[in-house]
Amino acid sequence: MGLQSCNKKHNNSINESSDLSVADSLKISGLFVEAEQAYRAEISQKKDPSDLLPSILALAEIKLLVKENSAAKNFIDSAQFLVQQVNTYDSTYQLMLYVLQAEHAYNTQAYEKGITVLENNRHLIKNGDRPLQMRYYLTLGSLYRFGRNDYTNAEKYLLQARELLESHYPKSLYHPILFYRLAATARLKSDFDMGINYGRLMLSALRTMPKRDSALTRLAYSVMANIYSSKEEYQFATLYYDSSVHFESTKANSKTLATILNNKAFAEQKLKQYSRALSTYNQSLKVLINNSVENHSDVHMNLAYLHRVMGRYDSSLYYYRKVKHYRNQHYPSPSPEKGYTYYRYASLLKELNKIDSSLFYIQKAIAEISRSAFEKSININPSAGDWIDKSTAVGMLSLKGALLKEKYTISQDANYLNQSVVCYNLANNVLKSNAALFANENTQLINISHIWPNLAEGIDVLNQYYEQNPADHIEEVYDYVAGTKSQLMLSRLNKQSIEEIYLPNDAVIKLRQLKQESAYWQVSVGLATTEKEKENLTKKTDSLERERATYNKALSISFPAYANAKVDSLPTLKNLEAYCAAKNKTIIDYTWSNQAVYGLSINASGSKFFNLGKSDVIKVDLDSLLFHLEHPSLEHQKYAQLALKLYNTLLGPILAINHTEDIIIIADNALLNIPFDALLKSYSGKEKGYKELDYLLHTNKISYALSITSVNKTTDNFSGTGNVLGMAYGMHANDPLSLSNSESEIDVLASYSDGVFLNQESCTKENFFKHATQASIIHLAVHGKSDTNNRYTSYLQFPNGEASEKKLYTFELYRHYIPSALVVLSTCESGAGTYEASEGMYSLARGFLSAGAQAVMQSLWKLNDQASLKVFENFYKHLEEGKTFSEGLRLSKQQYLQSSDNYTSHPAYWAGLVFIGEDGTTKFNKEKDSIFYSIIFGLICISAMLYIKMRK
Repeated sequence: MGLQSCNKKHNNSINESSDLSVADSLKISGLFVEAEQAYRAEISQKKDPSDLLPSILALAEIKLLVKENSAAKNFIDSAQFLVQQVNTYDSTYQLMLYVLQAEHAYNTQAYEKGITVLENNRHLIKNGDRPLQMRYYLTLGSLYRFGRNDYTNAEKYLLQARELLESHYPKSLYHPILFYRLAATARLKSDFDMGINYGRLMLSALRTMPKRDSALTRLAYSVMANIYSSKEEYQFATLYYDSSVHFESTKANSKTLATILNNKAFAEQKLKQYSRALSTYNQSLKVLINNSVENHSDVHMNLAYLHRVMGRYDSSLYYYRKVKHYRNQHYPSPSPEKGYTYYRYASLLKELNKIDSSLFYIQKAIAEISRSAFEKSININPSAGDWIDKSTAVGMLSLKGALLKEKYTISQDANYLNQSVVCYNLANNVLKSNAALFANENTQLINISHIWPNLAEGIDVLNQYYEQNPADHIEEVYDYVAGTKSQLMLSRLNKQSIEEIYLPNDAVIKLRQLKQESAYWQVSVGLATTEKEKENLTKKTDSLERERATYNKALSISFPAYANAKVDSLPTLKNLEAYCAAKNKTIIDYTWSNQAVYGLSINASGSKFFNLGKSDVIKVDLDSLLFHLEHPSLEHQKYAQLALKLYNTLLGPILAINHTEDIIIIADNALLNIPFDALLKSYSGKEKGYKELDYLLHTNKISYALSITSVNKTTDNFSGTGNVLGMAYGMHANDPLSLSNSESEIDVLASYSDGVFLNQESCTKENFFKHATQASIIHLAVHGKSDTNNRYTSYLQFPNGEASEKKLYTFELYRHYIPSALVVLSTCESGAGTYEASEGMYSLARGFLSAGAQAVMQSLWKLNDQASLKVFENFYKHLEEGKTFSEGLRLSKQQYLQSSDNYTSHPAYWAGLVFIGEDGTTKFNKEKDSIFYSIIFGLICISAMLYIKMRK
């Protein structure tokens, strides 16, 4: 590539002919041994030294491809000598020499040197042929990826190389190389699906080569394995690692084989196959030893962690010390590798309660990953550019904060507490700076899910800090508590492709096509040879960017979940207090840490932070309450005692100070499973049954929100008008899933409003999507199934349609726009699903809210048909009267209690339905009633006229 004219005279341009010599053809086909022999034969036949350059450059290229870097350097030096001695070479040869120098820098990890060579000679690229331009961008993209961790520019240059390659050489050796580097870049950007696609394209390209290259095949399987490992799909990762090992094992004692085995063992470790992982790590060590490789630190690091997980702390300390010793001797500072070693070592020492030693090593760790000099004080600049590895920095800072908190607990020295707070705030600042880049520039977001326990400890520290001076520190507490939870939500989302989750396939394809076209034309501007050409290319680039922005805007309107996915929209505390003042509401945001449960109360009178008690104690009480809700009995005393105890723990301290009738609950962890309106404000022991208990329901309107960022999304209550959609599973012969009262539920809705009401054969998923976008209220009385392991695969089930089309999954909701005022999910467990620490529940209800619904009525457990029907009968009546959704549900529950007996008044029958989202009202359409009254009025008028006429 780029040397196809290697037999031309030195005073001719490479562009003059496209004829390939035998040697060129062999090289392009990947037959390197044969190609090298052919080039050496060419050199032996040439008499003029100035004719040797093309063949020497080609030999350098071959040596670089087979990673014989010393031999490649010799050929590059020889070529450079010829260029300096002979002045008549075309500038294209000079560019080829620079490209080879940069490729050598890439192979030898001298990345900045390679970037400098290419950037300084960018002006020569317009003279190069297309294959040479392809090599230029392939190398530059690879250098940006490794040298600067600039994945955006790396991808841009690699896509430019792909465009040039596929337009001129549909089949060549560089296809698998290019796809490998694109796959590796996609993995680093967390675009795993695209990375897997590139990996498959690489394998496909290898199959078309005359001679299958085992090293490249190994790379293909290895990159696929690494992507699946990053995706946490370790079963697939181990399969691809096995394939990679098979192809690498033909090269005995390979250091690369050791790396693959090391990665494979890590995947086995994640699958908790500890014995197998230990065996694979030992295989990796054996390969390194047989290959006389001195550096075993990567394998030793993983062995240290494996022994730690297995509880073998002495062995873990042994391996960490070996890694620490080696890296101290061989790695310069600052060094991320040394920093990570100190970090893991400090974590183990903390686990062993060696606080002072752990603190010493975490300080050394922070210094190693900061680009500034050795840490002189705790106040390290937290800006995004100051850290070599931001993800590790967050973990280190939060670990240091936890250690300083331990020091404070032991000594009661306030300086330790203050320093701990500074550490946690620094960690939060690093998160926020990265989130801003993520929202605006599509950069990789820090994944903090694995370090959330350390960050959660920061809440315990902030609580102690807050208690010293509440008025001065409430803003700081809010910023940390709400901010870190918000970042955790984004962090988990970033593990998958946002486009893949929230957009249909055709939109994803078009977005990526526009992105690739834009990248291609942006690079082409630099190739322009005249000002006029540059102007035209710039106009083309601007036009594509406008088209991409317009299309993105349209997608954001049609798919609100996609628009909101990357937005860091944490409201200020003052804005939330103003919202509460305007609405006369109180927001209570709960946070669950390993040590305690906290409540952040926000309303017009101000904000306060409460330590509500030890989390393990509260968890026991919650589990007991849930048992009584799932197993109702006539004996109300135990339930009453638990419900009162939990009220006094979770709400009593808050409502005693900050109190409004309307309360918005943002629950966390086990609190997500309980209906707060079924807690008791008082209990005397004289009550005769469930019906007489003093539920919070009687004095307060309770609604729920997903997170603090979802509160105040609209400035006014959503007032829906227009269409109604009701769908009922109904009764079906020989269908054990038949729902007897489902049709009665939508009959209730139909008695108050016209609309589309579907049951039996018409109750299908297709009809749902056909009518849902036009409906102000949607009532779904169908089956629901929650998935506790996957946030996107809870589903609703319809009775009719093709077998594959009966289920409506949560991930499908994300890809549609359903802007309803209210969605009523009269299904089992529609509020249950996959719980993520501090983020809440990923359920069907959350799916509808993400799709644009303003509010959802969800169920916390399996509903009783008869009880639910009675609640709905009154609920829609109250909506017709103009009541808000939350007030309508509250009044309906109260009326149900009044009409029930002692057994059916148990909260298990009525408390499972809860309201989540923004409150609002709706106006029903009563076209039939209007016609009826018009007819009556008309008859009265006619009668009056006839009466008057008869009187005359």
